[in-house]
Amino acid sequence: DSDIIRLTDDIVVEGQIDVTRDVELDMNGKTLSNTEMIYNLDINSWAILCVQKDGDLTITGNGKILTLEDDCFAVCVVDGGNLVIENGEYVGNIHSIYVMQGTALINGGTYSIQQVQSVDKHYEYILNLLDENYTNKTASIVVTGGTFVKFNPQNNQAEGANTNFLADGYVSQYDEVSETYTVTRA
Repeated sequence: DSDIIRLTDDIVVEGQIDVTRDVELDMNGKTLSNTEMIYNLDINSWAILCVQKDGDLTITGNGKILTLEDDCFAVCVVDGGNLVIENGEYVGNIHSIYVMQGTALINGGTYSIQQVQSVDKHYEYILNLLDENYTNKTASIVVTGGTFVKFNPQNNQAEGANTNFLADGYVSQYDEVSETYTVTRA
């Protein structure tokens, strides 16, 4: 019931955690993970954390959300929810962060996936929006910081050629050695 939830241990979740109110999740350097399948379209279960209608989630504390390989996303946003990520590590499948309807503001963190969309679209969907809601502007992602493994948030295919999730005044810089893109102020 607290407005701030601070993890004191690593937690293995058994199902999707739905966020339907204002809350700050202080990961406190801990890990949220799953060892059983979460992804199940029949019950609208997509991710370890799902920000839903009336949900406003801010994630801090440099923790890690680590999904079971070939299963779910790290975090999703649906039904007009709002997500703010300050830091941490997010390891998903196909998508790390997926916004179906609502907003995600990414100020920092590291983002990667274990399972790619397809052979020809390797890492193009680490951040992604539901296409129709991107088009009608009810789903958005704005990036002002972070590091993205093999995914350029400034120029990707998530919503068609040359998709740019960066806020005005920010750039994405590539590091060949680590194969990462890091977002900084221009």
